[in-house]
Amino acid sequence: MEIHSPERGSSNPFSSRYLTGLPYFFPENEEKQGSSVERFLERFESDKRLGQIVGPHGTGKSTLLGLIDSRFRERDFTVQHVVLRDRQRRLPDEFLRQCRESRRKNVVLIVDGYEQLSFCSRLWLWYENRCWGSGLLLTSHRPVFGVPILFRTIPDFDVLRRVLEHLQGYEATTSLDRLRFLFDQHHGNLRTVLLDLYDDWEQK
Repeated sequence: MEIHSPERGSSNPFSSRYLTGLPYFFPENEEKQGSSVERFLERFESDKRLGQIVGPHGTGKSTLLGLIDSRFRERDFTVQHVVLRDRQRRLPDEFLRQCRESRRKNVVLIVDGYEQLSFCSRLWLWYENRCWGSGLLLTSHRPVFGVPILFRTIPDFDVLRRVLEHLQGYEATTSLDRLRFLFDQHHGNLRTVLLDLYDDWEQK
C-alpha cells in the first residue's frame, strides 16, 4: 500500500522512508491456496490480458499492483501505469500520449482507481484493449462489469501484524488490544491504521 507520512521523527518506524516499498503480504488463507504473483500473472494471460483487483480502501491493492508492475517489466513488457486520485475523471494527458506512442502487443495499461473515470475515458481504455491488443489491469473498490476478477484484497489483521514485523526499527511496543482497536475502528484500512500508529509513536 502507498503510505505517505510527515517526517517529523526520523527514527519513527512509521515514517514514509520505511513504509515506501513495503512488500505485499498475501493473507495466510490465500497463500495456502497457492496465491502468488506468478499465479496472478498466469490468470492474467489466460484471461486475454484483461483483469481487475477489487477491494476496500487500504487493503493493499496499490502495493500488489506495484509488485505486478515490476514483474511485467522484468518480462520485457512496456507498462503504462497511472494512479488516479479522488474525482479524477480523465486520464492524464501524459498517460494518453505514452499509450499512443507504444501501441503494440507487449504493452500493459495499469489503471489504479478505475472507478474515478468518466464513461468516455473508460470507453477509450476498452478501445485500446480490444483494437490495439494492449493488456489492461484495473483496481476498483467494486467489481467492474465485464472484467475478470483476478484477485480480491480483504481486511486481514494478521497481515497488519506481518507488516509491523517487517518495519525497520519497529519493536512490539504497541499492545495487541491497541492494534485490534485501530484495525476495527478503521474497518481494516491498514493505511489509516499505520498513520495512527505514526502519531502514537510521536506522542511517546
